[in-house]
Amino acid sequence: MFLRFSAFLSPPRMWKALPLRTPVDAKEKFLKGNRNDSSWWRCKRRCYGCSNNSRCSVINPGYYTSRPSPSAKHLSSSSAVFIASNDSVSTACTVSETCDPVATEPEDGLSRFVFDGFKLTAVAHSVWHRIVKVGDTVIDATCGNGHDTLILARLVSRDSQQGHVYGFDLQQSALDITSLLLDKELTPFQREHVKLHQMCHSRLDEVVKDFDSVRVVAFNLGYLPGGNKSIITQATTTLRALESAKRIIKPGGLISIIAYVGHEGGREEYDAVKNFTANLPAENWVCSHFQWTNCPISPHLMIIFRK
Repeated sequence: MFLRFSAFLSPPRMWKALPLRTPVDAKEKFLKGNRNDSSWWRCKRRCYGCSNNSRCSVINPGYYTSRPSPSAKHLSSSSAVFIASNDSVSTACTVSETCDPVATEPEDGLSRFVFDGFKLTAVAHSVWHRIVKVGDTVIDATCGNGHDTLILARLVSRDSQQGHVYGFDLQQSALDITSLLLDKELTPFQREHVKLHQMCHSRLDEVVKDFDSVRVVAFNLGYLPGGNKSIITQATTTLRALESAKRIIKPGGLISIIAYVGHEGGREEYDAVKNFTANLPAENWVCSHFQWTNCPISPHLMIIFRK
């Protein structure tokens, strides 16, 4: 069965630009419990629908219009699109945070995706939190800057109980960034059980060989944020990686894939992944698809759950 989740949303409203605090001050306030103050996560977003990324809020907040995080009075009429302006046109588009090392409210990922145009990774993290157990084996097939690796490492470990995390990336620079983040955020005991490998994700079965042994395999495709944009994941190697992941995922586990279509080669890779999920037998797999339908170059999240 191939389920497709589409956010059918009300027409976008123009919202008055709100003053943005510095990321550090706003984050401290956010983590102290004021969840209605969205300044921290709002100031770290990147617009996927804007034709000129220099107009995004990280660089120039004056071009960004938004609203506070959703509350009860917003839920009935809010829209998951945001308005970003460039030199010639005002475009309705979705936005996503560039990074958020730890999901503060994982259970709310879907709500924030629907009502606030929040990042797709929050939806993926919400699902991981629901199925990953302490002691599980998990894989980050594309480490990138290490944020997914960090979340997975925290999910599989607690006190003296420890699972295993295997991280893969073709670029040594990505693994160096990931390693620094893990060294900073994890305890020595947790860090000891995270193994990073400089190799293509298509070869993950050379490291994890046991069938039906892994709870989650996570893919975040495309290029390394802040890195060389000419180095991207490819449809051919990603399909081989998915075939390997399909063999090692245990019943009750899943594969999550975030695919991007805004860069050269991204659309072809996304189409290949979507066809892969569509051809899985419905008696064994549940395949779902999350996207914003009113922003053509927004990313796509596909989740493949093994029954």
